[in-house]
Amino acid sequence: MMERELAYMVGKAVGAACEERIILENNGNAKHVLVIREPGAEVCPTIYIDGILESIRNGETGMGEAVTAVTDIYREARSPEWLQGIGKRLMEKEYVLENVIYQVVGLKKNLCRLSKMPHKLLLDLAAVYRVVLENCGMHEHAGFVVENEFRERCGITEEELDAAARRNTDKRGFCIRSIGLFLRHVTGAPVIPPGCGDNIWVITTTDGYYGAAALLYGKSCLGKLADRIGSDLYVLPASIHEVIAVPVGKAHPGELIDMVYTINAEEVEPEEVLSNSVYRYNRRDGSLMPAGKDIN
Repeated sequence: MMERELAYMVGKAVGAACEERIILENNGNAKHVLVIREPGAEVCPTIYIDGILESIRNGETGMGEAVTAVTDIYREARSPEWLQGIGKRLMEKEYVLENVIYQVVGLKKNLCRLSKMPHKLLLDLAAVYRVVLENCGMHEHAGFVVENEFRERCGITEEELDAAARRNTDKRGFCIRSIGLFLRHVTGAPVIPPGCGDNIWVITTTDGYYGAAALLYGKSCLGKLADRIGSDLYVLPASIHEVIAVPVGKAHPGELIDMVYTINAEEVEPEEVLSNSVYRYNRRDGSLMPAGKDIN
């Protein structure tokens, strides 16, 4: 198979054991990776290769070029700066607690993964714990989701992990924009169309990643918007990175559910889909509940 051939050639090029694996990401999406393991190394780079494999199949990249691409990624990940910096501290309790944040995922499609991870439930969702590798020389949002085995090796309790994730996520901050301003931010359009979604708001983190964690911050995040506009909110899980809020009374929840299905089917990558539900935020008590009763 192409994957095994690539793994063999990469291992030979870097002088280390290289194994091809299939791992399950969010929502059960299977990804091909290469795991390169040096003798005695505690941290082994995991390199995603689906894009490279597709490029080989399409004839855009030769096997030699693919090997070079993978080895370049590997050597960057194993650079002296990495080894003496993050790589050296990755198993340290202090480092993990300084860099862990919440990531919200769908419950039903992730039951298998969640059985191996510390998590807490929120309606038909679950909050897991992602360690973000800041300034690591790779993707600016590189990181990994904490599994039970890793947590135990680092000597971290679930209570410590959750307290750190809540603190760090809150510190990173949330951003609430009208959908017009949000689209302007994303597309760079110089003019906001008149009346563009005056009653639709997008909530995400200040860096735009894993913003659905706002659902865990009722009064301190959703509550701020609800108080500003003087209304309870219907909340739509647009993706793992953002949620959409609409004042109750400005749209029928049945229509909003149709909107969520459309967004998930046509606009969001499968691994970033969160849920097909619509929730209602109560500004009086800060609760978040399914909006099903409103539909009935």
